Amino acid sequence: MGCCRGFVLLNRQENFLVVWNPLTGSSKRISYSHIVSRNNNHGCIFPRDEILHGFGYDDSQGDYLVVLASQESNPQGRQQHLDCFSLRTNSWISLDPALPKPLDQRNWQSRGLFFNGAIHWLSNCLQSYIDSILIFDLKERSFSKISIPRQTVMRCYAHLLVLGECLALYFHDNPKSYIWVMKEYKVQSSWTLMYEIPYCNSEALCLSNGFGSDIILLENGDNVVEQMRFAKYNASGELLQHSSHRSLYYPYGHCFRGKSFIVYTESLLPFPSYLKDKDKKKKTGM
Repeated sequence: MGCCRGFVLLNRQENFLVVWNPLTGSSKRISYSHIVSRNNNHGCIFPRDEILHGFGYDDSQGDYLVVLASQESNPQGRQQHLDCFSLRTNSWISLDPALPKPLDQRNWQSRGLFFNGAIHWLSNCLQSYIDSILIFDLKERSFSKISIPRQTVMRCYAHLLVLGECLALYFHDNPKSYIWVMKEYKVQSSWTLMYEIPYCNSEALCLSNGFGSDIILLENGDNVVEQMRFAKYNASGELLQHSSHRSLYYPYGHCFRGKSFIVYTESLLPFPSYLKDKDKKKKTGM
């Protein structure tokens, strides 16, 4: 469901999220049963009642945050909520006043991308380049919006990613795929077309070696077969390397049915110490 500084956010059990460090094996379970209970006992809120989710790091507090926007149905109508879990305090807090209203569940891709101290969500329907990326600043606890390149309007499929420490937009326009990079954060005029790939049924993953280098993609098979194909292209769109791996699930559209993937950077960072533990140490002098 997201990654940040070597930690991966998973939805593995009903009413629980898990933050996991794949390198060290350390993990933490996070219960969201109170949100399920509030939302009329629907059961697991993913994906039915969930509008947005994201995982990121607040550098000002040294804290990892899970952000969740959900929708509650009641006789008075639908009420939207914004909840935030702090790993540092080991608790949920309500940020309802910060949530822009109304926030249509169909308007945004639910999984957010952490970048530059904020979580970003892309519009589901790119009918306008204006304000097509929703941003939640983890330090200020506030929302804002930025625009996408005019040339990407009306594309049926697109997603955000981070390439070379820049925010990037990846979209298909059969038979090709295109990657635009925002070289200067939140500056509309800095959007630059960096890659033009002669293949559309794929997902951009990462750069091979920093900004402007070759790009690695995950290509979905043309047929329903158990294959995951990885490919490396240069900036001119030339295929440099290709490899296939067997998969235990079938391709479906631009994703794999029932599965999702994310690119993360390995880290030995520990979970932040709970504030209660720090207070205890102060009192005992240890």
